[in-house]
Amino acid sequence: MKRSEEQAILITGVAGLLGYKTAKHLLESGHRVIGVDLITGNLVNKEARLLDLGIKLTSHNGNKLAEERSGDFSFFKADIRNSDFWGLVKEKYQIST
Repeated sequence: MKRSEEQAILITGVAGLLGYKTAKHLLESGHRVIGVDLITGNLVNKEARLLDLGIKLTSHNGNKLAEERSGDFSFFKADIRNSDFWGLVKEKYQIST
């Protein structure tokens, strides 16, 4: 499979400890990763983890759905229960559920 045809791997809770470590490992192994997290709880640790993955949160934008990118990592601050999020991700990344 060509690199451009490789599917991205979706990780929920990517700013949490396990999601972050998984995303970091996959990115270091050359995979494309889509991360999603609602960013609740310990904001300092979660923002630091995202920064290590190349994402600097400039604002939390309330409920506005926005994508931030860094290399092979795409990040969405979103609730996975949000159908708008799934619609955007499925359309943009051809993800099937």
